[in-house]
Amino acid sequence: HHPPTPTHTMGDDLFELRTYFHLGNFSAAITEGNSIAIDDEGSKIDRDVILARCNIALGKLDDVIASISDNSPQALQAIKLYAQYLKDASSHEIAVMTINEWLEDPVSSNNPTVLLVGVFIHALQLDFDTALRLATKGEPVSLELRALKIQLLLRMDRADVAAKALEAMRAAEEDATLTQLAAAWVGVGASGARGGIQEGLYGFQEMLERHGGSDAVMNGVAVAQLAMERADLAEKTLGEALGKNPNYAETLVNVIITAKQRMKPAELVARYLAQLRSVAPEHPWLKDLDEKEAEFDRLAAAFA
Repeated sequence: HHPPTPTHTMGDDLFELRTYFHLGNFSAAITEGNSIAIDDEGSKIDRDVILARCNIALGKLDDVIASISDNSPQALQAIKLYAQYLKDASSHEIAVMTINEWLEDPVSSNNPTVLLVGVFIHALQLDFDTALRLATKGEPVSLELRALKIQLLLRMDRADVAAKALEAMRAAEEDATLTQLAAAWVGVGASGARGGIQEGLYGFQEMLERHGGSDAVMNGVAVAQLAMERADLAEKTLGEALGKNPNYAETLVNVIITAKQRMKPAELVARYLAQLRSVAPEHPWLKDLDEKEAEFDRLAAAFA
């Protein structure tokens, strides 16, 4: 019986890499990941997982799929499965079956990356109950799963439960960048509570000053500005974010929402929508939009 392998704490070789990645500063993360020398096998796998996820975030799904073989470690195979899921709607059924098989296996089901991909895939399938259950597994629960649990709760309009989950996350690792990001999201997600939104905005702005503009943080600022009914400010923030990375799906979603609020020309909105469909055809926001449009068409036909 082997002693359990210690999990990597934040005081490790990958601290900078994780920070860049969680802030959505993907090109800096890739530069950092390719330049650090790592001896530990577990850390090497963690690094490769983060680099592959950076490439997924930059829309390079084919590169990720091609670079991971059947002999690669389980964590990387899970990332490959996620990339295949994102690339092709016809792969969804097989991806869900595969991840569920891995999650039932006693060894792979305790792999934090397998759990993570399980949460991603079930959340994209809109099966939030399963996603939430998976986000509380693992010994110990990884910080990233804790952050995902909070995002899921906010998506499910359970800001009250998300605030409790944030307390637990703070107790685990208060100073981690991921915890600060989660705190800002909980602030912005406290719908109607103006103080919370303001606090969330300050949290994101503080990260901007400390770490520079990155996709995740600039979108956080923009969402807070939208929540404060300042679409004019959100438009500026998102313009900057688009300039840095025109392929980041969340930026495109928020640009479309802001453009509609600001009564921008329909062809401009259509252009961003086409861009979003090309970089993230399976984005939940798009699915939601398509369902609403289909419903509208059905109603319109009924009254024609």
